[in-house]
Amino acid sequence: MIDLRGRAQMSCWCLAAVVGFLIPTTCYALAGSRQVAKPGKPVRAQPHWPDGVEKFLNDPARTDGWSDFFSDWPSDVCNYVFQVKDADELNKLLIKFGKIKSFDLEVKLAPAKEPGSLGWVTKLPPGNGSAALFSIGNQKQVAQWYDRLETDIRPGESELKFDKRSGKIRFLAMPEAVPPTLTIYVDNPVVDLKNLRIPKRITVSAGHAVPPLFKSWNRVEKPDTRRPVKNPDVAPTLKAIAEFIARRDEAVKQDSSRPDPQSTD
Repeated sequence: MIDLRGRAQMSCWCLAAVVGFLIPTTCYALAGSRQVAKPGKPVRAQPHWPDGVEKFLNDPARTDGWSDFFSDWPSDVCNYVFQVKDADELNKLLIKFGKIKSFDLEVKLAPAKEPGSLGWVTKLPPGNGSAALFSIGNQKQVAQWYDRLETDIRPGESELKFDKRSGKIRFLAMPEAVPPTLTIYVDNPVVDLKNLRIPKRITVSAGHAVPPLFKSWNRVEKPDTRRPVKNPDVAPTLKAIAEFIARRDEAVKQDSSRPDPQSTD
């Protein structure tokens, strides 16, 4: 098993040192990361988690967990790394994921072989080999942050309709927190789209290598960080992902009248 802790923690410590050095003069923002899970150590349920998340996160394939924070942002998302050995183990993990008691379960298919950046600060080392990453946010924490945002209208904005703002970002409504989401890194050797089995109650879409801050930003401006990948090297993977989703959507549509044995206890 690859130890992901050293490199990830190094980013936090270095940033903390820089921030500490700047405090006597000017400090515009504070960022860092806290470890929320360690390999072989049990994870305890949080009050906002749907039933089933705790059991899912205590699967033996789960290794480290991290939660990045950045001042003036909700910093509610926790990310948990999974090291699966083969395609069968990944399919078993998907069955367990489908048993989480949530109306909104999402699988994101990312055109990458492993996670790298997990948010504001944490970066996993290249070659970590992780095929899956679980993310979950906290809508209550997002709401508390949103309540504190500015509502002022600046010069030239009188004709623009928006609810609140955070710096230059203007929101039409409160952002939606990240639901239980499993990102699968399609270029990982253990991922086989032809044999990938995702319970039909789960929403499947193309995703990004970096986990999202929100499910929906609900903002006036489109977030630049969520633009489609234009790297030609990933074009074949994006095509394979699109074809997989189309086939699955059609199969789910045709089979909608049948019960899904993978999503039951």
